[in-house]
Amino acid sequence: MNMEKVDRELIADYFEGDEKALEELFGRYFRQIYAFLYRYAGNAQDAEDIAQETFLKAWRNLKKFDVNKSFKTWLFAIGKNTAIDFLKKKRALVFSDFENAGENALVKILRDPAPTPVRLSENNETVRKFSFATANPDGSITAQTIQLHPQP
Repeated sequence: MNMEKVDRELIADYFEGDEKALEELFGRYFRQIYAFLYRYAGNAQDAEDIAQETFLKAWRNLKKFDVNKSFKTWLFAIGKNTAIDFLKKKRALVFSDFENAGENALVKILRDPAPTPVRLSENNETVRKFSFATANPDGSITAQTIQLHPQP
């Protein structure tokens, strides 16, 4: 006879304050979920990220789980939906789509509509300074000012 508790008993124990019950429940399915998500993601890092998000969503929604249904099926459904959402967000741009869209559609999408400092100085000789801020990789911001001089 198998002495392990069934999933619904572990869920009940967790709601009664037994944190270890949740660890056991999630540990029971981690490898299966990871392998399942790896097939969606195609790489270990994304599979780990999706698995982590899957278990987080399961934990957040555990009170909504119907204990008369299969926890494993519910968890895999969360995993599948999380993987699909993750991959939609991550999907790379296909450059051939832009080539077929006409006059360099990618440049149109990425173009900054603000005039350049040179264009500002050409259009308005009264412009003397151009200030801007840049974000650094460490999260800090550097403010800079460029002095513009009209050409004679």
